[in-house]
Amino acid sequence: MPCYNDFEIDVAEFLDRAKDVLAFSKIVPKIYFLIEYKDSDGDLRLYYPDFVVLTQNNEHFIVEAKGREDIDVQYKDKRIKLWCEDATNLAKSKWSFIRIDQEDFEKYRFKSVKELISTLKDEE
Repeated sequence: MPCYNDFEIDVAEFLDRAKDVLAFSKIVPKIYFLIEYKDSDGDLRLYYPDFVVLTQNNEHFIVEAKGREDIDVQYKDKRIKLWCEDATNLAKSKWSFIRIDQEDFEKYRFKSVKELISTLKDEE
C-alpha cells in the first residue's frame, strides 16, 4: 500500500486488523478522489484524504491520518464533512469523516473503528 509516512502505515495496519472493517483503501492522487476547498487565504485548493473505509454495518468513512496540524486543517475538515453529508444524501448509505490525530492514536490500541470513534468523541 502506498503510504507516505510511518503514521499512515500505522493507521493502515490498524484498519487491516480492525474487526469491523470489511475493506479499505489508501486514497492516492491517481484514483482522482479529491475534494476542493478554500484555504485560509480564500484560494481554491485540492485535498486528497488518506483512506476510504467500509465497515461491517455498511458505513463508509473517509479517514485522515493527521501527524501535524497546519492552518488549513479546519477548512479541509469542514469541507470533507459537507462532502460526506452530500454523499450520504445522494448514495442513501452513511458516509462520515474521521480525523485521527497521531497523538491520540498512539495513546490507545484500538480493536475496531467503532471503538476508535467512541474514544475520540469522548476526548473532545
